[in-house]
Amino acid sequence: MAYTKSKYTKNQNSEITFSVLDVLLEKAVAMNIDEIKSSRVNLAGLTTQKLARVLTDLNEKNLVRKAKNRATGRMEYKATAVMAAEGYDVSEPQSDY
Repeated sequence: MAYTKSKYTKNQNSEITFSVLDVLLEKAVAMNIDEIKSSRVNLAGLTTQKLARVLTDLNEKNLVRKAKNRATGRMEYKATAVMAAEGYDVSEPQSDY
């Protein structure tokens, strides 16, 4: 099995992860990937697949919750710290659908 070099370094990956988390922490509303990309200059050039992978990692670490918007049919993400401040119980990890 051939190994391909990652497009992003570990440092770049951590910058992307913290930028995404910072965007979600400063907004009190759930956001989709396009809204997250348009909120920061350093996230604008990323593909939606890269952002989806970052958001999935954050979801697995219980830092972000995701849900499908019924009106648009798109996935939306919200920081668990914001949800806890709003009074939601976020002590248990999110279960898969």
